[in-house]
Amino acid sequence: MCLGRSEAESPDQWMGCKGKRNEPLPEGAQRQSSSVGWLARRGGASPCESSVIESGIPLGANTVKNRHWMSGWIVALSLSLLAGCHRGPQPPKDRWKTSPVTGTVYVDGAPVEGVSVTATPEPGSEIAFPVSTLTNKDGKFAFSTYFSGDGLPEGTYALTFTLLERLPSGGGPDLLKGKYSKVEESNVKFTVQLGKPVDLEPIQLKKK
Repeated sequence: MCLGRSEAESPDQWMGCKGKRNEPLPEGAQRQSSSVGWLARRGGASPCESSVIESGIPLGANTVKNRHWMSGWIVALSLSLLAGCHRGPQPPKDRWKTSPVTGTVYVDGAPVEGVSVTATPEPGSEIAFPVSTLTNKDGKFAFSTYFSGDGLPEGTYALTFTLLERLPSGGGPDLLKGKYSKVEESNVKFTVQLGKPVDLEPIQLKKK
């Protein structure tokens, strides 16, 4: 019978275990299910205890060394990821330079939250795709290209507006009835120049 140091009732039982590794355990005895947890509870593997694990493979010095190496590697990786998380957003390479563009929308004379404001660039502008934003509770909006509030690249833009009715099932019809949704009919246009923030005049819209 092969007993661990803490399980032996006498020194003879412990010493008598040497040279008898991998012998079958007596009926009723349980093997340890986890070599790592077993070593942690024991404080290290003894010559006999190293063979009494579920796999039946002794945990030699190389196994312990590998486990320590893996632990160190995991700690180093975690620290590097944490360091990367605190670096903040990094600007894309060769990105367009932008200038802030802000404004306020009024519907029937009152500022309204949730108005979708879309800036569509005209031919010759640096970008060829529209950029959208929403008004806040005060009717104010600010365009963002890369980061919040960084504005738009150089060019001339036409603004369109929609105000979708809020329904439990999702967005409803345009409360502005599509009167301000066509780019070719837009009467709100502006030009962005590098280094010159644009604060648009108050924009007045009507539902009827």
